[in-house]
Amino acid sequence: MPKDLNLLVTEERIKDMPLETFYNIEGGTPKSSVDFVVHFVSDEDGNYLSEEDALKVVLSGRTIRDIEEVMEQLKEAMEEMAVPKE
Repeated sequence: MPKDLNLLVTEERIKDMPLETFYNIEGGTPKSSVDFVVHFVSDEDGNYLSEEDALKVVLSGRTIRDIEEVMEQLKEAMEEMAVPKE
């Protein structure tokens, strides 16, 4: 993941994601990808940023490809969390 993005995926944060954001990710639009990534942006102390502040961080100097790659990494992290630990 890009070093300037502090992304934090926790079970609680996943549960707090608006259902609409999760549902729209299947559509594969750039906006749905950005909305998905924005939900997991945190500061260096692990505090989630407001949607407005996170959006500024995510959009700054990035391409659609950048965001799609980050989104895929986030989805993989979520899937790993969903697998029961032995």
